Amino acid sequence: MLAVKIKPFTKPILIMKNTIHINFAIFLIIANIIYSSASASTDISTVASPLFEGTEGCFLLYDASTNAEIAQFNKAKCATQMAPDSTFKIALSLMAFDAEIIDQKTI
Repeated sequence: MLAVKIKPFTKPILIMKNTIHINFAIFLIIANIIYSSASASTDISTVASPLFEGTEGCFLLYDASTNAEIAQFNKAKCATQMAPDSTFKIALSLMAFDAEIIDQKTI
C-alpha cells in the first residue's frame, strides 16, 4: 500500500477551499431566492431582510443579458462606493500556499 505524506498546512487549505465552496453555494442559493421572488412580484426587502439580519451591506442582482436590475436590497448602501477590503485575501493566500511561496512557518 502506498503511503502519502500530507504536508501540515494541507488540511487547513482544504478546509479553506471547502469554506469558499460553501460560501459560493450559499450565494447562489440567495441569488436564486431573490431572483425567483423578484419575478413573482414580491417585495425584495421582505424576502431578503432575514438573510441580511445582523450585517451591514447590500445585495444587487443584475441581469447582464438585458442590462436590468432584477433585485436590490439596501439601495442606499449599494449606491455608496467602497474599497473591496479583504475580498481577495483568502484566495491569494491559497494560491501562495499552493505555489509554495509561503508555508506555515512564514505566516
